[in-house]
Amino acid sequence: MRKVGSLIIVAGLVILGMSNVIAKPQLNQLPSDSIQSYAVQSLLTYQFMPIQNHPGDEFITTMNNAYTYVLMGQSPLHADVKLAKEENGHRFIFTVENTSDKKQTIGLSGKKYDYILYQDKEKIKQYSEGKLFTKQFEKTVLKPDESMELESETLNLAPGSYKIDIWLADNEYPGARVTEEFIVEEPSEASSGTPSIVAGSLQPSITYKQLNGEEVQVTYTIKNQTEREVVLGVSGKEYDYTLYKDGKQIRSYSEGKEFTHEFKEIAIAQGEEHTVTTVLDNLEPGNYTIEFWLKNKNVSEARVQKDFVVE
Repeated sequence: MRKVGSLIIVAGLVILGMSNVIAKPQLNQLPSDSIQSYAVQSLLTYQFMPIQNHPGDEFITTMNNAYTYVLMGQSPLHADVKLAKEENGHRFIFTVENTSDKKQTIGLSGKKYDYILYQDKEKIKQYSEGKLFTKQFEKTVLKPDESMELESETLNLAPGSYKIDIWLADNEYPGARVTEEFIVEEPSEASSGTPSIVAGSLQPSITYKQLNGEEVQVTYTIKNQTEREVVLGVSGKEYDYTLYKDGKQIRSYSEGKEFTHEFKEIAIAQGEEHTVTTVLDNLEPGNYTIEFWLKNKNVSEARVQKDFVVE
């Protein structure tokens, strides 16, 4: 037994020596099957590393979460992803929920998540490839049972079989990762008539009115075209929008804001409408596009965009 213990100590010292000359990789840059190897090796390293040589608190927290995830099969954050169909394509909705009994602080920069997309088992896209992200760092605190939702860009996906591997871009939570497979069906033949008579869906629309030289009033309307009353659950962040000028994003409603977690229900009777009005200010002359949606992950079709011109 003493001989085995000595071997473990030697192994730990060897790994410690290597850690002094080899930069530690970022967990989410590793393939999922190598996270376990990295976490176990780091566990051995910590067992025999002098206290003064420990890295910062961030890496310690990362390893604590990694050990819990790898050795006990548990993660404080649970990840889920859904594919939402839209008029102009598809969008991934990535949800991260705090399933632990303690609050979790998530730190994210401009790169909030990453994913690899496969079609028929062949990699066709990685979200972060070829992109530059801002270094501005923001923290989000999730209390137990609270969740956060991140939405991808709109994708034009041809019919076929797909798989997505998507993860949170916070290395402290290697378990906030999920892989899902799904099928994009052939589009059905478009029905005749106007969008206002589409049955069995929630129909969103946008109207706008220029109030003066720099302000535009935007009205977002969602009409219940189903056969029964629809009850939508939302928090203090009832809706969100993104504003673009000449194709470049310039504003997001939720950016820099804090919202209450108070839950409320919006009941829309059959054939009735729910309306949200907001005013966009400080707009210079130019061509704009606004994308507006209701913050309820179960009604992905309630998203719409509108082009307008400020003269």
